[in-house]
Amino acid sequence: MALPPAKQIQEKLFSRNVRIFYSESKKPNKAMKDTLAEQPQNFWYFNNGITILSEKVTLLKEDKKIILKNPQIINGCQTISTIGENRPSDSCLFAKIVEIGDSLINQELIDGIIEANNRQTPVDERMLKSNHPLQVRLQRHLETLGYYFERKEGQFREERAKSSRINALKCVKNIDLIKCNLAIIKLPHTSHAHEDDLFSSHFSDVFKDKKTPLDYLIPYIIWDYISRIGKNYRGEKRKRFHKLASFHVLRVIYDHCSDLNNNLKLNELFKKLNSKSFEFNESPVKQLFDIIYKKYEKSKFVDVDSGQRDFFKHKDTYKVVSESVPAYLKREIENLFEN
Repeated sequence: MALPPAKQIQEKLFSRNVRIFYSESKKPNKAMKDTLAEQPQNFWYFNNGITILSEKVTLLKEDKKIILKNPQIINGCQTISTIGENRPSDSCLFAKIVEIGDSLINQELIDGIIEANNRQTPVDERMLKSNHPLQVRLQRHLETLGYYFERKEGQFREERAKSSRINALKCVKNIDLIKCNLAIIKLPHTSHAHEDDLFSSHFSDVFKDKKTPLDYLIPYIIWDYISRIGKNYRGEKRKRFHKLASFHVLRVIYDHCSDLNNNLKLNELFKKLNSKSFEFNESPVKQLFDIIYKKYEKSKFVDVDSGQRDFFKHKDTYKVVSESVPAYLKREIENLFEN
């Protein structure tokens, strides 16, 4: 039987592993390499081992073999990679094998096992949620629209190095997408929550079964336009300001542009935003940045030590900003995508 290349086997084995894109220069890897080189017989004692999920486990006692159906290594990517690079001849490794049955039926159980295994050592919430079915599905759908949805840190860099098709896509980091969607679902100050809170407390606010890919993507595309306009506006005086203010600008635009809240127009709007001939009207965006900056300078929410971030994390900031948007500017925003 012809086997696929080793690299393909490795990618399939580790596709559920939240740590797969960790840099090879991380300290645990160096420690493992040192043990394998200097004390290979002690590797069993110094390493936590690996965890393997399998839909079916068959034990062949006479042959001393174990047959695994659709195996997935969910914890131990660094260990396996390091062993593969160093090829020790006198080392043993502990492996825990969990029979999970049909992976499509038992997805909730699988997610629970992955989270439990990876909480024993520091893994942030973004990584723990990286294999959530809604994120995996969104990644697949966005590729058909010309975007690469990065579920794991460094994933896009890793994938585009192997594929010219991936290299042609525009990268959307899940951390940015969740912030944009939170700004319009709840209030903009929630977009400034700690990253762990975004993926633990607010993940279910953003990711829903009933949402379409464009429901997620269009807020991100508009936010990206806003961020680029803000970055090039008013220079050094507002060096960090545009990034913090961009989510409030996005929310104002969503509140006053009816096209963005009309599902029947999302396909047409997506085509327009991605057209080479489309020119985003910068004037309303710049005016909104000016309004927000003036409110920031006069704000009673600002603490001397925490400054801008304190202002944008305050729950009442958006109310102050939205009440300051004049009627003529609201009309401009309503027609923002009419050109």
